Amino acid sequence: MRQNRNRILLLIIGLWMSSFTFGQSSLFHFNDTTAVIAVSTSQSPAHWYIEIYNDANTDTLLRWKTRFENIPSTWNINFNDQHTNHPTINDGDSADLVLLKDVFGAQKLIIGAETNQEPGWGIVYFTIYNPYAPLERQNIEYHFRVGELGLEESKIDGFFLFENGMISNTEGQKMSLLFYDEMGRILGTGDNQAEYSLDWVPEATFLVVVEAGKHRLIWKIIR
Repeated sequence: MRQNRNRILLLIIGLWMSSFTFGQSSLFHFNDTTAVIAVSTSQSPAHWYIEIYNDANTDTLLRWKTRFENIPSTWNINFNDQHTNHPTINDGDSADLVLLKDVFGAQKLIIGAETNQEPGWGIVYFTIYNPYAPLERQNIEYHFRVGELGLEESKIDGFFLFENGMISNTEGQKMSLLFYDEMGRILGTGDNQAEYSLDWVPEATFLVVVEAGKHRLIWKIIR
């Protein structure tokens, strides 16, 4: 693995747009349905979230069901929907989800993995659905990638590449970028570039929002 000039080791999170699995629900919607959480074994628990939006203008009862793919048995997966905390969830679990009316913006569906220093990869799938009309449903995915040495180099689903302190697009498409600090203040922008250096960013922890074509990615970087 090549040495990253900035030794950015900690966290890369990807969020992609995708379409509804079935017909669009009149009760809720997602803008992003996939989160990629990539960390080293020392960064546990690893956690991030996907946002769900309430379209019903009232508190709404939904339900979720999980499916695990390749999750190591030594990991503990937890889930919090900002109404109910589930300290441990397992493959095939199901529970109610109260979609709140008065949450500002969107409600966060927060997943976490206590990895116990065990490297590996795995996916937790959730089906979110209306229990009174089960065909009104949406699948979301949390991808975990836990390595022993961190993320000096990372390719995200073959489209975005992080290497040697640079963000690039493997298809050569032009990207637009927004850089934020932890308080949400814009640090800078980049437009119409196929690759971009992070050397200038002054913050130790920052977010990069990258868009190219139909792909949208958010990276949280701690260095």
